[in-house]
Amino acid sequence: MLDLNQFAKECHALSRAKGWYEGRDLQSEDTRDAMIELIHSELSEATECIRSNRLVTDYEDADGNIFDKKYGAYVKPCGLPSELADVVIRALDFKEAYELGTVEIKVHKYHFSDPNNANEKLAYIRQTRRRFENLITAFGFQEAINYLIQDCYVLADIIGFCLHTAILEKHAFNQTRPHRHGGKAA
Repeated sequence: MLDLNQFAKECHALSRAKGWYEGRDLQSEDTRDAMIELIHSELSEATECIRSNRLVTDYEDADGNIFDKKYGAYVKPCGLPSELADVVIRALDFKEAYELGTVEIKVHKYHFSDPNNANEKLAYIRQTRRRFENLITAFGFQEAINYLIQDCYVLADIIGFCLHTAILEKHAFNQTRPHRHGGKAA
């Protein structure tokens, strides 16, 4: 089983090594808000995967071609498992950057009336986004991060994939990426 608290240290170290903290003042509200926005962008990408029925991992090569299995030197994991992994990785990086303490999640079972209904999955991920924002306001970042990660695990369980595996695969891919993914500003 993946120790999320230890893994948060690895995520944060990789983010620093890849240049994502260069010129950032962690005391700045703008920096904190930008990091929250990046978590939101990953939630949006996960939402789009549900909308387009990309519920399993597929792979993209350097030319943008999509395949259902890995091959070649450069393959980026894509699809809902990868996007939820990105949410968790960004949340863990945030947790470590701001020294929020221990990640504690209690994965509960959630049952859709129809597991194949995309609208129910979309409603769940939208609820996740709203809860994340509301918990930041009401209880602070620690509680919000815990529930956000918990919701990602619940959604993965509902859809039927192992989020631990997706997280480790995406982290391994991130290790191969160039500094700031080849030149992104932030």
